[in-house]
Amino acid sequence: MVKPPLAPHLAVRIGEVTTESGAVSFEIEIVPNSPFAPSATLEVLDLDLQIEKEILRGGIETPIEVVYGWKDTSGVIVAGIWKGRVGKATSVMDGSAVRLTIEGLSNGVPQMASKDRQIRRKGEVSAVIRQMAQEEGLLADVDEVGVEIDRLQVNMSNYDFIRKVILPYVNARSSDDPFSFWINNGTLFFKKSRSKRNKFIYGLYTEDEFANILSLETELDLMLGIMAGEKVEVVKLDPNTKQLVAQEGGNSANSKRTVLGSKRSAVGSRRKRVLPHGLDTESVAGAVKNIYGRLADFPLSVNMTILGNTEISPMDIIEVVVYAYTTQGYKIRPISGKYMVMNVKQRVDAEGFFTELRCIKNATSEGSVSAEGVRVL
Repeated sequence: MVKPPLAPHLAVRIGEVTTESGAVSFEIEIVPNSPFAPSATLEVLDLDLQIEKEILRGGIETPIEVVYGWKDTSGVIVAGIWKGRVGKATSVMDGSAVRLTIEGLSNGVPQMASKDRQIRRKGEVSAVIRQMAQEEGLLADVDEVGVEIDRLQVNMSNYDFIRKVILPYVNARSSDDPFSFWINNGTLFFKKSRSKRNKFIYGLYTEDEFANILSLETELDLMLGIMAGEKVEVVKLDPNTKQLVAQEGGNSANSKRTVLGSKRSAVGSRRKRVLPHGLDTESVAGAVKNIYGRLADFPLSVNMTILGNTEISPMDIIEVVVYAYTTQGYKIRPISGKYMVMNVKQRVDAEGFFTELRCIKNATSEGSVSAEGVRVL
């Protein structure tokens, strides 16, 4: 399956212990804009019990470093690196040996999400985000935004302020290429969706085996759009007048979107949400519309597995070509086209190095409607 002379490469260090080849498997999944830290899962056969000792001694401060990818016969390694810390460890007896399952948290997220701040954020968004990364001791990989912001960060961590205020604020005001935010390996990413030349093919084989899709599953869930409804109504109790104030918005009104194929609005029931008085109605309507807009606009998803690829990132836009054998020979299936990569899962185990992708068509990124945050008067 793997083109000679390449072979999967995996080197893991937990604390001061380096695992033996063949005694460990590794899996990492990166999801942009997620409220949860990008995490990795390790399955380790702890033959001499040194890893268990390291974790018991170091606790959550036990560092993990994983180098994964491909190695050729001359020893040249093309690999990705994941660094984090032990978040949770469970163990089972595998015969007379101990097998550990370790869940690791990526460096950067825990400290960024742990401290609330009271500060005014003013200036060009790219510079503001770089400053926030510096405050947390993180590196920053930030695309230029070209949008000014002036907002109060009140009782919010830097992580939540970027995800809940800056991200929707920017995507409501910038170009049609949406931004995404995630942290991995001690680096804060705030990036536009990127159009790459990657073309992945299923059903036929190409000379480049790394372009071949090894497995493919598609799902067309038309109920998502119906469940979302065409309209979202937000009802808020005004603390002064004691009256209910309602605001309505349509999913089809989202103007900032990346459309990768033909799109039409779903026809369904109206959804209503009653909110406390702490937030202004306009901001809540924007936040709720984002949630239901995602459901309405993402009916077609593709889960596929390819040979390990360390260069693919969330929000990449790729081309997927799917062939099927018919009575008239091989034909391209209608589901073929451009997709946005949402989740990237890297997996290295005894079977090899593989990359699992979840991709969507008709993509609208989170934050297409403004959730204003606290204005500075």
